[in-house]
Amino acid sequence: MEPDTDRTCFEKAKASGQPTFTLIAQDVSSDLVVDFWISCQVEIRQSMEDGLTMQQAIDKARRHFGIPRWNGFEPMDDPKLVQAQEIGKAMSAWENRKLAD
Repeated sequence: MEPDTDRTCFEKAKASGQPTFTLIAQDVSSDLVVDFWISCQVEIRQSMEDGLTMQQAIDKARRHFGIPRWNGFEPMDDPKLVQAQEIGKAMSAWENRKLAD
């Protein structure tokens, strides 16, 4: 597998002011996060095909996978976790959300 060198996605996101979150291979949880992302995409897609709105499908996926909201969650004073939490909040508030393409 070749390294991903296509920066078009990041350039478009940056140009539109979208927040991004980057995983790299050395992060011990990176493969787990990717597997989980795939599982969430499948679950949300199926729920939307079944007639749920995007937000309803997201809420259903949270319940299905046991994912608490970060509201009120204290990330143990770890600056990286606090930063990730803030990125997640900004992503959640993004107006033009859609299924991954």
